[in-house]
Amino acid sequence: GADAEETTLTIRDERGQVVASVQGSTDAGIHELQWDGVDLSGNQLSSGLYTLQVEAVTVDGIGIATTSYIRGVASELDQSQGAALLKVNGVSLSPQSVLSVREPNEPENTTSIQ
Repeated sequence: GADAEETTLTIRDERGQVVASVQGSTDAGIHELQWDGVDLSGNQLSSGLYTLQVEAVTVDGIGIATTSYIRGVASELDQSQGAALLKVNGVSLSPQSVLSVREPNEPENTTSIQ
């Protein structure tokens, strides 16, 4: 893909309120964000569900498609509602949305199950 002129990463709380916003890398490719849970005023936020929005635009202001992924620990597989849901970092995900599974502490350059 093309490099972006500007990339903004916005974190919102469960009510949709912006709690953090940072400028991201403008180079095309895969990048990682490790958020410390601190809001725009420097306050440590409580545990909860937060969403990440990534917006990237070209020098002409045209939006560039982005995809976000999470990395986490799977703690549960729940089939009680008739469909399988995998709980990762406290969030229920369909198994179809899982890109890879590996042992904790396994290097990322090993073969993944998809």
